[in-house]
Formats: sequence, C-alpha cells, structure tokens
Amino acid sequence: MPPDYLITLIEGLTTLCHYCLLECPSPVLSPLNQPPLPPVPSQPYAPGTTASQIISNLIHVFSTSSNQKDLSGRDSSTSFDPILAARRVLLSNLPRVISSITSVFRIVTEVDKQNHHREWWIMGTPKIVKQHILSFLSPISLNHGSNFMAAIAVVWHENRNTMIPQIRKNKVAIEVNTLQFFLAYIQQTSGSQLIETWQALLGLWKDGLQITYPLVQFHLLGILHEFVLRSPLLEDKKSQKIFRFDIAHKLIEACSTVACDSLEQTTWLWRNLAVRPGPQSDISSRDDEVESIVSGDISDGSISSLSAHNNAQYSVQALCCLAEFLAPVLDFVYVGEEKEKVIPLLSNIMHYATPYLKNHSAHNIPSFRACCQLLANISGYQHTRKAWKKEAFELLLDTSFFQMSSTCIGYWRSIIDHLMTHDKTTFRDFMSRVSVTQPGSLNIFGSKEQEYEQRAQLLKRLAFVIFCSEIDQYQKYMPDIQERLTESLRMSHIPIVQAHIFLCFRVLLVRMTSHHVTSLWPVIITEMVQVFTQIEYDLCTDSEEFSSHLRRISTLDSSWVMNSGNGLNAHNHPAWLHLYLSVCKLLDMTVALPANVLPQFQMYRWAFIGDSPPLSSEYSDRGENKYPDSPEFVPHIKRLANLLNKKLPSDERLPFNPGQLLLSMPNINSIVQLQPFF
Repeated sequence: MPPDYLITLIEGLTTLCHYCLLECPSPVLSPLNQPPLPPVPSQPYAPGTTASQIISNLIHVFSTSSNQKDLSGRDSSTSFDPILAARRVLLSNLPRVISSITSVFRIVTEVDKQNHHREWWIMGTPKIVKQHILSFLSPISLNHGSNFMAAIAVVWHENRNTMIPQIRKNKVAIEVNTLQFFLAYIQQTSGSQLIETWQALLGLWKDGLQITYPLVQFHLLGILHEFVLRSPLLEDKKSQKIFRFDIAHKLIEACSTVACDSLEQTTWLWRNLAVRPGPQSDISSRDDEVESIVSGDISDGSISSLSAHNNAQYSVQALCCLAEFLAPVLDFVYVGEEKEKVIPLLSNIMHYATPYLKNHSAHNIPSFRACCQLLANISGYQHTRKAWKKEAFELLLDTSFFQMSSTCIGYWRSIIDHLMTHDKTTFRDFMSRVSVTQPGSLNIFGSKEQEYEQRAQLLKRLAFVIFCSEIDQYQKYMPDIQERLTESLRMSHIPIVQAHIFLCFRVLLVRMTSHHVTSLWPVIITEMVQVFTQIEYDLCTDSEEFSSHLRRISTLDSSWVMNSGNGLNAHNHPAWLHLYLSVCKLLDMTVALPANVLPQFQMYRWAFIGDSPPLSSEYSDRGENKYPDSPEFVPHIKRLANLLNKKLPSDERLPFNPGQLLLSMPNINSIVQLQPFF
C-alpha cells in the first residue's frame, strides 16, 4: 500500500467532484506542498454567518420555487452538456458520497481518540485526513446548500435506523429527515446564533405549517422548544405577537388536532368523547427521548400523498410532543400579566386529554402515560390551575385511579402536590369527601359492601395525598385527619377498611415529625394488638370446619370470596389476608426506621418483637432458649412464629438489615407467606 493512500483517494474524489460541481474549482494541493490548514473546529458549526447559511439552506429544502444554482450554472438551451449531466449524476449520488466520507471521518476520529497514530501513518495521519475531508465538503455545502442538506438528511436517517430490521424500514419524507437533522443541530447551537437567524427560523415555521403531515408538525414544535430554551426573550412587541399567534398557537393547535384523532363521540353530544378501541404505538422504549417523541416511519415518502393519511396512528406521538414541549413554550410566549390568557388554550387541550386519562385499559397505556406527563408538566405553573383543577380532582376520586404503572404514579405525585398546595380550599374539599356518612342518612341505591369499598378507597386516596406532600405540610390538619381515621375505626370489623387505615398510619409516620403524631400512637398500638391477636386466633382454629372453609374457597365465585361479611373470617380469606399484610408492613416499617424518628414506638417495641434484634434468625434462636414453658409474656411475633412452625415447620428466615424493609410484596395468597417474616 503506497504512503498516504487514503489521502490520495480523498484528493482524487475532491478533484472529480469539485470539477463537476463548482464553477471555478480550486486546485487540490498535496499534503507535502500545501500551506498549513486551520485547525479542525471542535464545534459542528462555525461562528457568524455559518449558522445563518445552514438554516437558510434548510429552508430551501422546503421551497419549491427557488432557483437551484447547482442546475442553472450552464446554459439550459444547450442540447447536451457533459458537465451538466455529470453534475446531475453527482448530486443524485451525493448521499452515497457523504455516507462514505462520514464513515471515514468517524473511524479516523475514533482512532485519533485512542492515540493509534502509528497504525495510520501509512494511510495518512488523522489530522491531515480530517482536514482533507473538510476541504472536500465545505465548497460543496456553500455552492449546493440545498442538495447538501438533503443528502445529510438521508444519511442521518439511514444511520439512526441501523438497528431496525430491513423489513420494517419504510420510506420517510425528505422534509422529516432534514428536520430531524436540524433539530439535532440546533441543540448544539448557542442562543445568540438562533436570535441572529430569527427571520430565517420564522420562514421555516411558516412554510412548515403549510405541510399537514404530523411528523413535520412535531419536529417544528421540537425546534420551537429548543428556541425558547436557548434564546433570550424577544423584546420587539411585534415579534412577540407573531411568535405567539402565527407560530406557537398554530403549532400547538396542529399537534392537538392530531392528538384527538384517536377519540370518538359516544353520543350525539359532541362534548362527550371516549378513546377509540384499538392498539396504540408505544414509543417509550426508544433510547433517544427527543427523537422517539418526534420521529416515526411512514409508508410513502411523498408529502403530497400524506394529507389524507390517517392521523390516528400519530396521536400518541402528538400527546408526547405536547407533554414534552407545551409547558416551556407557553411559559416563554406568555409573560407577565398575559399568562392568564393561556387558560382557553389549555382548557381546550385538557378537553381532549381527559378522555385518555379516564381510560385505564391496556391498549390506552401509551396515551395515558403521555397525558399524565402533560398534566404533570403544566400543573407546575400556578397560572394554569384553572384549566386543569376540576379534571384532576375528579380523576383522583375515580374508582380506577390507581390502575396505572409506577411511571404514571410518579407523574401523579407531582400533580396531586400542585393540586393541593396552590390553594387552601382543595384539601379541605377533599377531606369533606372522606367523612363518614351520617347515621340518619339513608342510601337506598347502594349496598353495605359498596359503602365499605368506597370508604376504603377514600382512605387510600387520603394516604396518597399525604404521601405526595412535603414533611409536615399537613401538620395543621392533623386533628381533622385523626378524626376521619377515628370515624373509620368504627368499621374495624370490616377488614378492607381497617387495612387502609393501617396504610394511612404508615404514610403519616413518614410524612409527619414525631411530635405531631404523639396523640395517634395509642390508636396505632391498640389496632395493631387487636389484629395480631386476630391472626393468632385464626391460626389456633385448625379444625375440620376450617378445612371445609378452605375447600369451599376453591369452588366459590369471586364475589362471594371478596365479601368479608359471609362469616369466613379465616386466615385464607383475601380481605383478611390483605389486613394481615398491612399490619405486618406497619410493624416492619416501625422497626426499620431509626429510633429518633419514632421515639414513641420504642416504648411498645417489646410487646411486638421483644428486646432482641427483630425479625431475624438470631432472635428466633434466642427466643427458643429464653421462653421454654415460661409463663412470662411472649411477644406477638414470637407467638405467631411458634404457631406457624407447628403447622408447617420451616427454617426459612428473612435476612435482617438495619434500615431496610423486609416486606415488599403487594399481596399474599396465604398467611404461610408471612412465616419468614415472623
């Protein structure tokens, strides 16, 4: 292989391409006699006019009437011009050329970072190779900007989809590819350069809005989002008005229109909307967050044929775009006293988002998650409260509220915190819902089981609201909270209600400092002792009647099994098992928390676990030697462990680590599953 072989190839390619594409091609100098070249810039753009030139070239991609300099260099009246023909062929194959050159540039850069220079000396040092590549591409980008940007867009799309199987690759419009590249480009651009190209960007947004294809609108909104993040506030009132009404509003409305295409009217009332049944595309598994939000595949590469395309398949992407970009854009567009004017626009968006939030079916998971993120982001701005307060409060009280993933629960923690914090009346309104129905009231349309279920669900929501708060945020409401819990304890014979009372106890202990829950400890200890005594009683009732109950469970319908008032108070009833797990989780948490966090519990600790290290094999071994046939008091956990070991001997123990919880399961199917804990 001759020396500097790679450099020689690039020089030959430069000579051929520049001769055909440039009007006055400059001679290519060899690396031996060429003048010193400027250093390779570390940024992907040059300061000053380069950014404006690139943005202008991008806009030319969308222009259909602009004169193409690359094809008009020669006289069109000539019957046949070999240079013009060669130019056309080269421009049509420019994506292949750039793809090859970028591959070489990438490999050379990797080698340069690894300091493997000597292996490359025979082909050319990395610095000289990169300088020749830039010398080859720079004149082409300046003289054929539109073609160059289109070729870059094609190469960009091909490289980013290398992991997608070939059978799944579809044609993507060149406008989408170009916008994808441009979005990545401006993420590396400073705000001052974006301000300098304000007029060019304004033309890009206006021209792009004429294209009704959803992916174009998503990318334009993404570019708008990057602009508001990186650019200072526009001082010109006229520019602010144009930016708000001609750009921001139209882009948001375009995305909102696509977002509601998966909704349908259920009745003749046009305001009554529901999610259309059917699968939805889930883009949450994509690695690149911004790219996964705004990009997608289509079946035809022609923008003109996409106007009649079904936009419902892009509704999830539209919701994700709004969730990611809407709040920052509106916060930039509406400033000062004008922020209240955003309410009508947000109210319209919430009208379309609420049906997705009410639907907890499996096929609606992608849209539900996107709308949760959307609501969480806009709820962070206090001036938007009027647009979403009513809907969020109703969704909190919905019977299927907790049927969501852990990711959505995280979004709702932020939503509930903002809902209850921004005014003083919302939490009081919620507490009024938790109050027990007065004894004199008559409910002829509901059963006792429904009333108990509703009471339990309200307690669960109370626990969640407190959990979403800051430490001691609701300490002034502790008398009201304790009163609601005391009222609910009148239903202590109902296991599902009592289980959620224990859930409230757990949340209060971690969200309130110790001196604010002092009056609550007598109630907590009393209820814990009663439930542990109930577990002990159930374990002692090992009789033929109990065995017959177990046989009946296997043949009963679920509605009878879930009815805790059927007399089956054995330890395999689902409602009672849930109660037993709840009290064990409360004890597990009180043991795991430091003594200075729960000083009151230390006075009662001996009654549950004794003085030895709790819930461990060491404690069990000591207990067997310390209480052989002794009339002294035996802690509840030890008594339950002895009863379970008599019924089902087992040496399984949970490893005890200070400060860590032992129980993490959401439910149990048998009390035997708690044996390692005891």
